[in-house]
Amino acid sequence: MADQVNSFWWGVESCFDEDSTKSLLNVLDVSATAGSVAAVFASDPESKAAIAIGGAIIKLGAVAIKAVDQRGGSNGVCISQLWVGPGCWVKPRPI
Repeated sequence: MADQVNSFWWGVESCFDEDSTKSLLNVLDVSATAGSVAAVFASDPESKAAIAIGGAIIKLGAVAIKAVDQRGGSNGVCISQLWVGPGCWVKPRPI
């Protein structure tokens, strides 16, 4: 589902286009469990990254993700999660 997944020393970042962002928001609206969100990333090669981003998405919530997407021109979002600690954030996807 993620268009791009990047692993860094500090954590992981996944970027989603607009269609993928909407699909992600639909999953959150239906069933916001860590398992259901992580299952969306099952095809991603790095399961550790998928679990980290799945947790970040749950923490951020659909309202925050939708607001950032809309304020960024509805081009999708990038979600980041630290490997250690609670830090996660969402930003508009660069065009």
